Amino acid sequence: MAASSASARSPLASQGMGIAYALGAILSIQFGSALAKQLMPELGAWGVVGIRLLFSSIVLLAIFRPAFTTWTRQQWRSVIILGVALFGANGFFYVAIEQIPLSIAVAIEFMGPLVLATVLSRRKSDLIWIGLSFAGMALLTSESQAKPEDFALVGIIFAVLTAISRAAYILATEKVGATIPGMGGMVMGNVVSTALTLPFSFMVNWDQLSGLPSNPNLLPILWAGFIMSMLASALPSLAEISALRLLPSSVYSVLLSMEPAIATLAGLLILGEQSSVIRWGAIALLVAASVGITLAHAKAERTALAAGEDPQQHAQEFLPGAVETTGADMVYKAETGSIPVIDPTQKN
Repeated sequence: MAASSASARSPLASQGMGIAYALGAILSIQFGSALAKQLMPELGAWGVVGIRLLFSSIVLLAIFRPAFTTWTRQQWRSVIILGVALFGANGFFYVAIEQIPLSIAVAIEFMGPLVLATVLSRRKSDLIWIGLSFAGMALLTSESQAKPEDFALVGIIFAVLTAISRAAYILATEKVGATIPGMGGMVMGNVVSTALTLPFSFMVNWDQLSGLPSNPNLLPILWAGFIMSMLASALPSLAEISALRLLPSSVYSVLLSMEPAIATLAGLLILGEQSSVIRWGAIALLVAASVGITLAHAKAERTALAAGEDPQQHAQEFLPGAVETTGADMVYKAETGSIPVIDPTQKN
């Protein structure tokens, strides 16, 4: 039903809806991160990560129900590696935003997939975009002299670790997508990450978590934790699935390039984190670098197609917007009705 209504819409309307889904996913993730930072005084950074991953794992298991009992040792190895990468990408990021503004943490994190996309590219011209991104980082470094309180060393270190983990996550996702069909590998990777995170949550934030059962605000805290988990995990996943059905991967990746700017906006509106003109300029350079390498990738594919060549020979597999190979599996499941797809035009 959703597929038939989607096909009845004009291409312009479909792309407009796809853009809305993609932007909605980014807004959900970044505003979820801002809400997570507000919960840190009660739960600690690792406590917030544990709650987010626990709730999201429960929801994802209920939706996808992966048949993990039939997997081989090689498949489980790829899932465990993915879980470790997710552990770092989530845990390190939340420790970072506890110490430094959300905008700075996301800007540094964004460098991971951006550098990966350039390093793995076969086009020397992409060095222009990595140079642009490093210029953005240089601007951020110059701002640290004027506002050292926004650049706590611990936060910067963990933001860099997040960037490395995010690049590792993209590589691990490609491996899981090649060995396990569908979304099962991604779901169990999330479960593995949860199992790794929860012990850290209690070890590092024992004081906050041990007093949680007697906290008079227990139910509001858990409810806020559930909302944060849905905003940061489940809702963006469903929105991204719908966006991938309606948009070319290059357009989708360009939209995801707006992530640092939206993170800055979320930090301003929810957390009251002010950003200087220099910081906005640095973020603009990062966004431009991501958009540039994405559009260069799309142009190379079109040129190859016009020349009668296989466009995959010129494809840049790891776009900075993090359109991973599992996206195709997600779209397939959406088309076959295996997972829900948001379609506001569908009548009950």
